[in-house]
Amino acid sequence: MLKKVGVMILALALCGCVPSMMNERGSRSLANVTPEQLNAKLIKGVTTKSDVERMFGEPDSIHQDSLMDSWMYSYQGQNAFSLDYYKSHVHKHLSIMWDKNGKLSSWNYGE
Repeated sequence: MLKKVGVMILALALCGCVPSMMNERGSRSLANVTPEQLNAKLIKGVTTKSDVERMFGEPDSIHQDSLMDSWMYSYQGQNAFSLDYYKSHVHKHLSIMWDKNGKLSSWNYGE
């Protein structure tokens, strides 16, 4: 019995050693997205606002004017277990412009 308790305590202690993102802000849906995935999912003239909301949730900010709407998603995170400052900080942003019919006009992604 004591051996089983010791194994359980060791297993729980090791679970805390798994790298994780700390101090996250913004759209968590951008955390693991790649440019290749965006190219496959965001299609000019086809993708709708509803499609993007299903993929990424509510935008962080919305800008509307008489010509076009734009949505902005951003994500910032820090890997608490990385020793390299530049590799430990993650910054991503996705801006999407919509035509007057609510279809994707263009998009921009950066890290």
